[in-house]
Amino acid sequence: MHSIEAVEQRVLLSATQVVDINGKASGSSVDSLVTVGNTVFFAANDGVNGTELWKSDGTAAGTVLVKDIYAGIGSSFPQKLANVNGTLYFSAYLPATGWEVWKSDGTANGTVMVADVSVGTGSSFPEMFTNVNGTVYFSANDGVHGDELWATDGSAAGTRLVKDLVSGSSFGWPDAFTPVGNLLFFRGYDDNSQLRVWRSDGTTAGTFPIQAGSNAVPDQFVALNGTLYYRDFDLTNGFRLWKTDGTDAGTGIVTLTMHDPQEICVVGSTLYFNAYGSSLDRELWKSDGTDAGTVQVKDLAPGNASGWPHDLTNVNGALYFRANSDELWKSDGTAAGTVLLKDIIPGTSIGSYSNWTSVAGKLAFVVYDGTPGGKLWVSDGTSEGTMIADDGVQFGYLPQDLAALKDQVLFAGTLTTSGTELFRIPLNSVPTDLKLSSTTVVENRPIGTVVGTLSAVDPDLNDTFTYSFGTGTGAADNALFTILGNQLRTKAVFDYETKSSYFLRLRVVDQLGHAFAKSVTIRVLNGNDAPVVTGFGGSVTYVENASSVTVLPAATVTDPDSPNFAGGKVTISLTSNADDRDLLAFANQGNAAGQIGVSGATLKYGGVAFGSFTGGVGTAPLVVTFNGNAKPANVQALLRRLVFSTKGDAPATLTRSIRLTLEDGDGGTTTTATRAIQVIAVNDPPVIGAFNGTVAYASGTTAKQIDPDATIQDVDSPNFAGGTLTVTLQGTSLGSDRLSILGQGTGTGKISLLGSAVQYEGFAIGGWTGGTGGTPLVITFNGNATTTAVQALLRRLAFDSTTAAGSVRTVQLLLTDGDGGDGGVVAKTISIV
Repeated sequence: MHSIEAVEQRVLLSATQVVDINGKASGSSVDSLVTVGNTVFFAANDGVNGTELWKSDGTAAGTVLVKDIYAGIGSSFPQKLANVNGTLYFSAYLPATGWEVWKSDGTANGTVMVADVSVGTGSSFPEMFTNVNGTVYFSANDGVHGDELWATDGSAAGTRLVKDLVSGSSFGWPDAFTPVGNLLFFRGYDDNSQLRVWRSDGTTAGTFPIQAGSNAVPDQFVALNGTLYYRDFDLTNGFRLWKTDGTDAGTGIVTLTMHDPQEICVVGSTLYFNAYGSSLDRELWKSDGTDAGTVQVKDLAPGNASGWPHDLTNVNGALYFRANSDELWKSDGTAAGTVLLKDIIPGTSIGSYSNWTSVAGKLAFVVYDGTPGGKLWVSDGTSEGTMIADDGVQFGYLPQDLAALKDQVLFAGTLTTSGTELFRIPLNSVPTDLKLSSTTVVENRPIGTVVGTLSAVDPDLNDTFTYSFGTGTGAADNALFTILGNQLRTKAVFDYETKSSYFLRLRVVDQLGHAFAKSVTIRVLNGNDAPVVTGFGGSVTYVENASSVTVLPAATVTDPDSPNFAGGKVTISLTSNADDRDLLAFANQGNAAGQIGVSGATLKYGGVAFGSFTGGVGTAPLVVTFNGNAKPANVQALLRRLVFSTKGDAPATLTRSIRLTLEDGDGGTTTTATRAIQVIAVNDPPVIGAFNGTVAYASGTTAKQIDPDATIQDVDSPNFAGGTLTVTLQGTSLGSDRLSILGQGTGTGKISLLGSAVQYEGFAIGGWTGGTGGTPLVITFNGNATTTAVQALLRRLAFDSTTAAGSVRTVQLLLTDGDGGDGGVVAKTISIV
């Protein structure tokens, strides 16, 4: 087991010389560092090949001469180095061509002159190499047109003059190249010697100055959201923030809220700069490109004093700058989030800052603080993470040309012993430890249980980390766990009695790929074992109108570590298709040994109360709460007496699902068990009601209704299709007796006859036969014979006879519903008078 350790104290970074290229005290004059991918290119003189193009990956072995362009001791003096879409462009010298356009892929064969713009020994002095959608723009002088706008696709044939800004041999002096979408914006002179904002789509016709605005001294070009922003001056408004989309109509002053914006810097979708507000002190401002969205961020020097924010730099989405006598500040664009990080030069002294560089999410910069050679500083955005990076190294001159290379910064440093050479400072440290907040897990916890939270110990305060499993020693049980984000979780259910220790190897990798691994032991703690209930599965069947059915006749209950279930409970629910008439209950046996007794809400085992219950009716779960007498054997006996029933006729026949959860009172809960209950309905017979007593009939008169108030009910037969109504007479001398059906008509609720067909409301409900001379009257029904229709028919049964007065007849009815049910014979007396 590994305990939590204190995070180690931050240590100072240190600068080291990558390699001594020249080997002499004069140094190699390392210069013009620029990063292209994972390589830093620069110019250096090794004392043998002159000043030529070199490259470095930050190691001594990886620091080599790319090409001796001017073979021998002569120097090509590479300069104006630029990363143009992953290819290095630069200017280099040869006696036969002068200073011309070159490019390099980092190999000798891939380092070539692109074009001899100024043909012959003359120099075009190319610079400002800038990529716009695969076209490389630059300024150059071909010896005919002066310094003008050129473009190349990387080949001699594809190198061309885009536009002669100032006609003839005069110079247009294009500079401030800024890509905006598919256009290149830049500053240059026109034929009227006016310095203007220009735009170019790479064609001569599509390269022209923006006429709107004064274009007096445009500068500080930046691109944001497809728009060029810059500072310009007119006599009416002075220096203001301008913007343009490349058209005269889309060019204008952003706002008059502030004036003279300087050091414009883009962070995300916001412009930051220093400017004067209405109080005439220069402070930090921001703008989203609208008048309303241009506001002061914070008054860095309250009152009428100016905070003078300088060196505004975007580092990983945060703004860094210096203000108030060279204090280092950071801002997220809000007043509250604009904070002093460190007073680099305490007091009111003002030093010299330079080479502000974003590297590995940190800010690197050089400060001349009055000490020989100054100091190189690094900040991770926190006060404690803002420190001198080259402490212990005494440079004779300020570090120069900082270049970010993955997690390190390379620069030109000057020592008295070796002159100016290539140095490096690693800014991203390797994690030094890996912590796990907990290394124990209680047994029987479900899969996915969080064991602990992972964290890394790393000197880099703002680093981000990825956690995984390592391989090798101590990784035997990795497969039984998983890592989700920074949480270690289980992939199995552990049992203390089976195995109590598991061995893992954990690994952390920081945002630049630096890794640290360690082995840990996870201990399983002996916890409460959950009770186990068996005897579930399958199904039981309940038949309509039965008293009840035993649900779990073979249930078993065990618990290895809970002698009783005091404080526990069992919850039994109908989880699907429950009906309001359903009932879950416990069948009472008695109070003898081994018997379950039910007295009100109290449950007893062998006459001793061990719990009480609530619910069980309809959808309400049946819940039993246990006391200290509830031993596993008691609970097992109770579950075996669980019964189900549903009251009344025509129950819902959808299968019920019963679910049981048992809690032992010690924190253990059984895995939920389920069982199905099939409900089978039986056919309920039709019931004839109010057909009784005696009715008088006068011999020889018209037919008389036998019982106009008789009723019929059938709870589960929607119609009597296939059923019959048989009407029988009992008595003597029946020859003149007749049973008939009195027709009414075809209206609502009326019975009518059409031949041998019986109709209700005009629709046939069956056919009739017999009824004379003592033969039974039999009506056979079809699907239209609803309970209402048959009841209407029953009430229209009639009797007539010419038998002498004083005779008595018994009328018997037998009704079948066509579903196998009959309600038995009912009878009524007819007295002939």
